[in-house]
This record gives sequence, C-alpha cells and structure tokens, in this order.
Amino acid sequence: MRGLLFVLHMIVSTALAGLLAHIVGLPSHSKRAVCVVARWWSAMLLMVAGVKVSSRIAQPLDPHQPYVFVSNHLSHLDAPSLFVTLRCQLSFMAKRSLLYYPIFGSAILAMGVVVIDRHSQRRRHASVDRAAKMVASGRSVFVFPEGLRSPDGSLGEFKKGAFILAIRAGVPLVPICIKGTREVLKPGAISPRPGEVTVSVLPPILTTGMTIDDRDALLAQARAAIQAELETSLR
Repeated sequence: MRGLLFVLHMIVSTALAGLLAHIVGLPSHSKRAVCVVARWWSAMLLMVAGVKVSSRIAQPLDPHQPYVFVSNHLSHLDAPSLFVTLRCQLSFMAKRSLLYYPIFGSAILAMGVVVIDRHSQRRRHASVDRAAKMVASGRSVFVFPEGLRSPDGSLGEFKKGAFILAIRAGVPLVPICIKGTREVLKPGAISPRPGEVTVSVLPPILTTGMTIDDRDALLAQARAAIQAELETSLR
C-alpha cells in the first residue's frame, strides 16, 4: 500500500512541481524560487516514502559563497536528499537523457540545470564552461562525478569535469558522502521502504591558486575524503 501511495504521490507532485518550476522559472522570476520548489518536491517525496534524512556538516558553509559539491551516487533518492540538506541556491549537472522524462525533463531545464552530452567531447567542454560561468555568478552546483549509480554500493571512478569546473570557477569544492539511499531504494525497486539516510557534508577544499594541471590531485583528495567517510560505517 505504501508503495502504491508513493508512486501516485510521485506522479502528482512531480507534475505540480514541474508546473510551478515553469512559472517561477520564467525570465522575470528568480531561479532561487525554483530551488524552493525543488526542495518542497524532495521533502514531500521523502516524507511519503517514510525516509528520514539526517545531516552532518563538518564545517559551516558561507551562504554567500558558491560551491561545487561532489557526492557518491547510490540511488534515485540521492538528489532529493541533497536538496533537503543544502540550503544554498543550487543547481546540478545532468546527463542529457534526463530531459526525455515527461514533465521532469522540462522542470529541470527551468531550474537552469547544465546538460552534459557524454557522446561529444566538444559539448562536454562547453557544458563545463557554462557551469563555470553559473558558479562564478553566485550559484552552487552539485555533481555526481561517478556519472552512474554505483552497482554494488562501492565508490566508483570519478570523472574530471567537476574538478575542472571548481578550478575554472575558482570556488571551493565540497565532498559529500551519502549513506542509506541504496538500502531504502534497492536497485530495480519501484518504490522505497522506510529508513534513514545520512548526508555528511565534508570540509571544503580550497581551489585558490590551482590550475587545470591540479585537477587530478583535487579529484584524488575529494575521492579519498568520501571513501574514508564511507568506511566509517564499516568499522
């Protein structure tokens, strides 16, 4: 019964959120209002699913400072969990295939999401350039650098785009570790089961003075921080 309620709620709330995102996302309105809609949708989705999100923020974040957030990727509930945790003006980088989902695709476009075309290196570079301009103008972005959800819960290899983005924009990069979303929404499951999700926002890594040549070192530092946090649950 809970599963049916969740699916119905997801359909209705996504349609409503998509409509609201279009209205408040018009050029004459603020993108900040679209973020409020996204947080509302995320909170309602998690509440109906019976999923509680608890957060641990290692170091207070400056509300006036844009960041590039990078997180491990375990399930479809990762993005809603991040939206209810992070309170800054937020957008994200998304693969082009998400645009083909009815309502949802047009809603994320209204949010100003940066679309990544993985089949073209030239377009990938152009996407990073657009995201860098967005961040430099004051808007934070989150990225799942693994690209795809982890098939087994372990941390996969990271792509370099997010780290190039942080360096080009000259803003701090913040690693985030998510735990629990894979357990509440099993791979292949239509609806989640009640449970708890933990979002750990780790200390920012400053990119001041870095060049593109430092991207691999920045990637390794962020990945090591997330991996260490993941391993704390195994000790």
